[in-house]
Amino acid sequence: MALTNVSPRFTTDKLENASIDDKLDVFEDQTQGWILSQAEKLLDSPDGNLASLMVTCSYFEMIAAFLTGEETEKKSKDSFRHGFLHVFRHIGPIDTQRTPGSPLIDVDKVIDWFYKQLRCGLFHEAMIGGQVVIGTYQAAIAVIRNEGSGEFC
Repeated sequence: MALTNVSPRFTTDKLENASIDDKLDVFEDQTQGWILSQAEKLLDSPDGNLASLMVTCSYFEMIAAFLTGEETEKKSKDSFRHGFLHVFRHIGPIDTQRTPGSPLIDVDKVIDWFYKQLRCGLFHEAMIGGQVVIGTYQAAIAVIRNEGSGEFC
């Protein structure tokens, strides 16, 4: 029987009579080798930011599928939210780190905004939504909103 790679470092042999540790090894190697390290390489290339973002945007749904053990087909928005909240565990349903007197930030609305502007834009049109700006900043992610209306800009 021919061996097939199931990740950068492992072949189908690793999954024959696999223990949970073997499966986790493969999952980690797939994630690191085929997704995250490739996204990092894209960041090192001129104008690779958008392609890197596209590769890493799939991470949230993949994590949700791994955590639930279910496929994400026809549940992409809920899966994106589930994975996003798992990755960014410090975010609660309502963000209390805000300017006094400004409207509360509903984190579900922020995630929905990321889903629509990033994930759907990148996966359906191969381009980010019009409200997303890519650049070199100190913060990894920043969301700007109108303090009066609470709408995201």
